[in-house]
Amino acid sequence: MRDIARNCGLTTGALYHYFRSKDDILSLFQEITAAELQKFAEENLEDLYKIPPLEAITGVIEAIITFVDKTQDVTVFWYQEARNLNPAQTALLFQREAHEIGLIKKILQWGCDRGDFKIKDVNLLAHDIIVLCDMWAFRRWMLRRDYTVEQFKQAQTELILSRIKNDLR
Repeated sequence: MRDIARNCGLTTGALYHYFRSKDDILSLFQEITAAELQKFAEENLEDLYKIPPLEAITGVIEAIITFVDKTQDVTVFWYQEARNLNPAQTALLFQREAHEIGLIKKILQWGCDRGDFKIKDVNLLAHDIIVLCDMWAFRRWMLRRDYTVEQFKQAQTELILSRIKNDLR
């Protein structure tokens, strides 16, 4: 709390006036993040079932990397701090993650059902897609030397589509 207060230009006592603990700060930050993710999902992901699965999954990759690019520090923060959450906060984080993974799994399964995709493990591939997109945030210090965000999107899209089309059943 002392570090947070100092970085905010407040005394520790003043910070405790607004927040009783680090958990309160994490809860507020989690609420803000959840609201941003909900807005992102509504604007970018909810209508993807109206287009063919290949276009939909390409749109998902584009949208997630764009979001990660805008919220790099937040993405890294949650990867680092997830272990420090209390049980209620952890449950909320898992709920958010399950929703995002669920959207991707629906598109992947839809593509499999139509015969467009050949995927051995839809669940694992959905998680792989999230990590491959999030990599822009947690490997940015090195990736930015060689790629723009647009080049990264293109490369990751090609990698994921290659896996989708060639995964053995």
